[in-house]
Amino acid sequence: MTTLKAVDQIGMDEQVLDDPELEKLLDIRAAAADKLARPKKAYAEADEEAKAAIVGRLEVGEVARVGRYRIERVHVPARHADFEVEAGSKVGIKAGDE
Repeated sequence: MTTLKAVDQIGMDEQVLDDPELEKLLDIRAAAADKLARPKKAYAEADEEAKAAIVGRLEVGEVARVGRYRIERVHVPARHADFEVEAGSKVGIKAGDE
């Protein structure tokens, strides 16, 4: 029987499947998710850095061009969605060919 390394048993009704083929597919899936997470994280960091630089240069309602990019800072109104969402601003970045 295969043992789980992180948590031996989550619940009383849990069962252990001794299926090496399924385990291999799950490992491939986890590796693919890791490969996908790295570029997403790199994009998120670059996006955050670019938007932070824009916030200091554009006021809400202003539009600017930087090279092939059109940048717009718009007001985002407050709203309620099972929790309170405060008003703020949002920065959009689009390449000319998008």
